[in-house]
Formats: sequence, structure tokens, C-alpha cells
Amino acid sequence: MKAGDRLFDAKVIVLGEYIDHHVEEEEEEMFPEARDSDLDLKALGVQLAARKAELMAAAGK
Repeated sequence: MKAGDRLFDAKVIVLGEYIDHHVEEEEEEMFPEARDSDLDLKALGVQLAARKAELMAAAGK
């Protein structure tokens, strides 16, 4: 879809609403649950960063 297409603006608005809902869900539900869990969030962050680096390297980025 191109910026000049008839429904482009509507699709961007809906996408923005989906993003807002997702962020709200993370902030109000997922993050508090993660903080209240017994997970070592710092270690998990290190593991996620390492995996991201592997995937980016594999993708050539």
C-alpha cells in the first residue's frame, strides 16, 4: 500500500490504535506480572540481547 492510496490514512489510524492497546496491555498487565514473578529479569534481558544479536547476524544486519 502506498501513502496516496484511498484507505492508507484509515489503516495507519487503526494500526496506531492497535499499538496503543498493545503498549497499555504490556504496561498494565504483563510488566507487573513479570516484576512480581521469581524470574531474574536482568539475566533474561542479557539472554534476549544475545539471541537478538545472533538473529541479526544471521540476517546480515
